Amino acid sequence: MDALLYTKLVTILSALMLIWFALKVGGARGKHEIKAPSVSGPDEFNRVYRAHQNTVEMMVVFLPTLWVFSSLVNDLYAGILGIIWILGRVLYFFAYCKEASKRARGFLISFLALMVMIIWSLVNMVGLLI
Repeated sequence: MDALLYTKLVTILSALMLIWFALKVGGARGKHEIKAPSVSGPDEFNRVYRAHQNTVEMMVVFLPTLWVFSSLVNDLYAGILGIIWILGRVLYFFAYCKEASKRARGFLISFLALMVMIIWSLVNMVGLLI
């Protein structure tokens, strides 16, 4: 099997997820007639925009963590935790779009998957150093 296939798959799926969310922001811009570069409007638009923006912010942490984890620990586990992260972000996005107070469950799922990868990677790195 191709090296790091699951990690590559999760990377592409996370990119597609981000594009999907961006399209949702574009739809909300059209619906509420919010022209770029404006980034605020009615609460409905603001929630869609912030849900997307928060995911962009988390991708900067997620992708390097995913790749470090896959190379230090295991590609299959990276794939599993990466899919859990994506599912958490999707849940977060749609919950946030409906009502900001409902976003916690999705955030927690994705955050825990990310922290497992970070901590497990650090443990492996320490083991390699000693």
